[in-house]
Amino acid sequence: MSICRYCHEKAGWFSDAHDACVQKANEAITSIKSCMADAVTTGKKYNEVSDRINELASEAGLSPAELHASIINSWSQATIERSKAQPMSGVEGDAKWELIADAEGLTEETFSAAIRDGTANPAIYTAMAAVSFSSTIWAALNGKEVAQDCLPPQIRNAFNLQAGEYKVWGMPHMLLRQQTMRVSYAGGYNGLSVRVAGGLWYRFGGGRGHREEHSELQDVDIGDFLLTNRAIYFGGNQRGVNFRLPYNQIMRFQYYTDAVGVCRSGANEQIFIPKNTGIADDCGWFLFNVLQALAARELGVKGNSTSP
Repeated sequence: MSICRYCHEKAGWFSDAHDACVQKANEAITSIKSCMADAVTTGKKYNEVSDRINELASEAGLSPAELHASIINSWSQATIERSKAQPMSGVEGDAKWELIADAEGLTEETFSAAIRDGTANPAIYTAMAAVSFSSTIWAALNGKEVAQDCLPPQIRNAFNLQAGEYKVWGMPHMLLRQQTMRVSYAGGYNGLSVRVAGGLWYRFGGGRGHREEHSELQDVDIGDFLLTNRAIYFGGNQRGVNFRLPYNQIMRFQYYTDAVGVCRSGANEQIFIPKNTGIADDCGWFLFNVLQALAARELGVKGNSTSP
């Protein structure tokens, strides 16, 4: 006869848990998630919610693995939602890290080592990436420089900046695509040819048909991508496409789930798509918002400097 994995009493021949125990465990997990979400939202430390969380886990008979998963998943979800809702300062971002580090007994050294080894918990890694994105947007909005060791090594010296510029964010393996127009003709036919003299033919009734234009995306290059406080830099590694695009030449930015579009007057839209496996697939929210923040601040600063 099986033993219930929650209350450790007999559960019958074909079940490892009582229905009532399963329901109690699910309710406890829901309450634990609420505790962690509240801690993320209000900025509480783990020791302010740990007693309640441990009490809920003990009463429901949750296993260490179930408790561990409940804490991490709820913290991750709440942290990602908070990161996307509003830019957070580096201080607040550090508090989010300390919350899960205290809950899981992590240190920056052990977590960094886990990232290098590929053994870091995916939920923690994804949430901390969202925190980093949110803090970068906050820095862009407030004109704060970002620590250069936060940039990938291959980006730190990839471009020669102009006087007064500083690096904000960058990555390798950025795919550049561009909207292009293709022209074709539909409905055409050859018509008839009639010989009117030796070596001379007269053609009538033929034509290429009506003109049709089609918009399509074309891969331009893939390479290094850098955002500064004043411009976008791109350095292609395959076709040698290199440029610096100041924010004052950009009309608007286009949001995509996994990319960002840049639109200039009289030019086709350029779309930047991260191809780095370390970047989340839904990073479009970050690219759009950080570019909006950088462009708004750059144009605002220039406007203020020229106003009486």
